[in-house]
Amino acid sequence: MRLAPFALAATLALASPLACAEYWVYYDILQPNSQFVLETKPDRSAWVDVAGPVKYCQRGEGYQCFAAGDFRFAVPRGFTGTQQRWNLHGAAYEVTGTSRRQLLGRTYTTYFIETDIAQHRLRYLYTLEAGLIGIATVGKPERMQLMLGGKCGFGAPSDCTQSTKLR
Repeated sequence: MRLAPFALAATLALASPLACAEYWVYYDILQPNSQFVLETKPDRSAWVDVAGPVKYCQRGEGYQCFAAGDFRFAVPRGFTGTQQRWNLHGAAYEVTGTSRRQLLGRTYTTYFIETDIAQHRLRYLYTLEAGLIGIATVGKPERMQLMLGGKCGFGAPSDCTQSTKLR
């Protein structure tokens, strides 16, 4: 399945006032035509031009997580930044650092959460205010640097809304 029809269908679904789906788009800043898309209801994802299913953690599991193809991410529910390591579904996650980052005019403390998947080490950029704002491969050669295309990423708290005015 090509990404364009998938993105069009997701856009139309979001335009509906009855839509309850959530939708996140991450753009590769090195190759802007490459995108990673997550969607709920239906639970599906797309990377570049390949679409497929995505599995999300249920509320009772204690984590906010997704598994979509080669992408796997998990953070404990109620993450405060004090947790340093956790394991979920055979994957180990570790906070390897923090940084102050600016995204769409706001400054956040960003937690670098790393995990090994296949032959790659992935670094997820996670904030308490906006959730998952970035995904990158670590090491040489760096092949991917995805950044959130909106204000609120996967795992953002409920008070984060796309329509909130920037300060």
